[in-house]
Amino acid sequence: MRVMIQQVNMDKKEFNQEKINQVINCLCQSVKPEKVFMEFATIFHQMTDLIFVQDMIETLTFAIASSPFYKALRGKLFGTVPTDFAKDKEWLFTHLFNSWCINPISTLTLCLLSQKYELAYNLLNHLSDELDSKKLIQLGTLVQLIESPSFVQLRL
Repeated sequence: MRVMIQQVNMDKKEFNQEKINQVINCLCQSVKPEKVFMEFATIFHQMTDLIFVQDMIETLTFAIASSPFYKALRGKLFGTVPTDFAKDKEWLFTHLFNSWCINPISTLTLCLLSQKYELAYNLLNHLSDELDSKKLIQLGTLVQLIESPSFVQLRL
């Protein structure tokens, strides 16, 4: 996976979000999504190209939040499905959070998916001071996702 991520980083022009999502879906068909995303988090945490990491985390986050393929992973974060590789949902959240925190909107999304509402609230308070157009677009996408079936448990 590390080599694949390095290749995507080197050939940024040839890879768009759709291609990246296709590659991730193929990986997740061979290996459980929980393991794939945990491995991504580990690799991203060690990378130095922070802009690339932010973009990749954004792509991964919106894939987790929107794709029916990742319903079980969302359930693991929410705590309704037992984890396979992480010790528990808290460990899974923490492992992802350590890398995801480089992208504030992705971190907010992860917090909402994991029922970390107080953390999400605190993040929003800090985020409001540093909103730019890219973050506003990401927030708009998150609002649309909250209205989707993936976030039905959040809306209840």
